[in-house]
Amino acid sequence: MRKLRFITIVVLLVCAAGAALAYRFGRPLWHPAWVRLRGRRTVEVVLSDSGPQAEAPLAEGFERAGVAHPPVRVALLAFKEEKILELWAHKGDGWAFIRSYPVLAASGHAGPKLREGDRQVPEGVCRVAGLNPNSSYHLSMKLYYPNEHDWEKAAKMAAPTPAATYSSAEGRSA
Repeated sequence: MRKLRFITIVVLLVCAAGAALAYRFGRPLWHPAWVRLRGRRTVEVVLSDSGPQAEAPLAEGFERAGVAHPPVRVALLAFKEEKILELWAHKGDGWAFIRSYPVLAASGHAGPKLREGDRQVPEGVCRVAGLNPNSSYHLSMKLYYPNEHDWEKAAKMAAPTPAATYSSAEGRSA
């Protein structure tokens, strides 16, 4: 009887640990199935669900910086190595810092994107093309990448794609 109880507890603990690990690290695997079951969401639905709790810290940041809310223009500056994302807003004669966010997850490692599919986060200036409300990670941004500068650089180097302008051995511009 004691042995059965011990085995039951061990099995339950292993199952709980497995479920926690699957939830945390297996999200790209199970989330698409969850989206199909739950149904697709819109940006408006995601913002109505999470907007109010995100609004207060943002409003405080805009007020502290002396920027009208909502701002006309914003810029997000991502620092890959430091794993920080900063929000800046245009303010009349320049830009004002609003707040920073920790980057909790990112693919790849510090360094440039060398080729399509290398799971590296692009570097440089990118415009936001839209928002993805059905992302595995809350509300992701779709970026215009490669940008015009990347395509111009590729054309000057007669490279088929911007990523081909990098030396794969060194990981920097050729």
